[in-house]
Amino acid sequence: MKVTQVFSDQEIGEIRESVEKSIAEAERRMSKRFHFSAVQSMAPCNGSELPRKRAFGKVLCQDISTSGISFRLPFQPDFDHAVIRLSKPHSSIYVMARVTSIRPASIGFLVGCRFLSKVTIEA
Repeated sequence: MKVTQVFSDQEIGEIRESVEKSIAEAERRMSKRFHFSAVQSMAPCNGSELPRKRAFGKVLCQDISTSGISFRLPFQPDFDHAVIRLSKPHSSIYVMARVTSIRPASIGFLVGCRFLSKVTIEA
């Protein structure tokens, strides 16, 4: 029996993308989320150039997990990466994150991000 190509290269690419997206969503949901109603700091960035400390603004967080965080913004974001400053009394860390979802919320937009790595922010 001769095997012939059933899908075009474009269709195979689309199927591969769909499967990879489904796997990524499943992996993302593997981390348990915790309600996190706290004000933290965030600065948009382009993914390669880190923001300065003065670029950070306050955001109201909604939930957090070991793999990511969600927060509210009063406007629809036009950036795909952000640095989040996670603070507690007497210490904080900065984490680079990739925006994974943007959804309209009752007030503004809910932005979901996946943590990528810890970073150091200069003054």
